[in-house]
Amino acid sequence: DVTYRPVLVGLSVLIAVVAATAALWAGLNIKSPLAVTLASVVMGAAVSSMHYTGMFAVRVRVTPSGHILPGATAMQFIFPLAVGLGSYLFLTSAFVALSPTAGEREASASAQRPVQSAAR
Repeated sequence: DVTYRPVLVGLSVLIAVVAATAALWAGLNIKSPLAVTLASVVMGAAVSSMHYTGMFAVRVRVTPSGHILPGATAMQFIFPLAVGLGSYLFLTSAFVALSPTAGEREASASAQRPVQSAAR
């Protein structure tokens, strides 16, 4: 059985809303590196507080069973992991390989500049 304590779930949501509002305000108004670092630490603490408050709201009651519980095989765990990691590495490599070099970007920028008339 999994149950939740509504007051703590609400408190977790309140912490999340306040933290998001503070992050938005800080992102728009704070410019000093020291203040940004402090705001980042505060936001990290807020996110952790929200998470642990939400997890504290959960009640899990385990009923013992005489049956053997099925588990995942090694292949059921490793295959999705390998496919996900392989896909990420492939896409990242493709983006890096296909991104234009500095010379290509400069050539493109100069080709898009308007032509100066020499007949003046």
